[in-house]
Amino acid sequence: MPRARWTSRSLLRKVYTAGALVNAPFDKTLVSEQRGAFDVHFWGALISAKYVTQKGYINPTGSITMTIGSSFRKPLKGWVMAAAVTGAIDGLTRGLAVQLAPIRVNTVSPGYVETEVRLKPSRSGLRLTVLQIWNNMDPKAKVALADSVARTALVQHVAYPDEIADAYLFCMKCTNLSGVTLDVEGGRLLAQPTV
Repeated sequence: MPRARWTSRSLLRKVYTAGALVNAPFDKTLVSEQRGAFDVHFWGALISAKYVTQKGYINPTGSITMTIGSSFRKPLKGWVMAAAVTGAIDGLTRGLAVQLAPIRVNTVSPGYVETEVRLKPSRSGLRLTVLQIWNNMDPKAKVALADSVARTALVQHVAYPDEIADAYLFCMKCTNLSGVTLDVEGGRLLAQPTV
């Protein structure tokens, strides 16, 4: 891939976190929704990386860090698309690391994260939005899931955003890390049966 010359104004780090996965049952999800998940997660990440490198917007000592969930490591029943998309990004991480070297390319793969709740404006006034993949869950089911996650995680708690942010900082700062998908899921992949 031809690269433009980088300048002192080039980025040192780029983080790609766009998209929400299709976490509906595979057989009940429209192909267009499934394709949309790939468009945002896979193609969006690939096009973004290609653009910043071709335009010289990231310098050779820089890094690109992408984001996926942990569902590709241990898929839940019915989560075919989530596993497929996240698995594709895992492969893209290694491929881009080889292709774009010495630019470092890594991916952070969080498990369950307790994220904040915000009021967001809508046409009908303010509405409550939980900023996470579980935003459509019944509040009682969400609490039950969080309790289950905490019980089955080796670290005995659900991750908080600052813990996940540390993983991104590590990927961006560590100059000897490239082509890695960093699992930040509290050890659940080792400890837990599928929930």
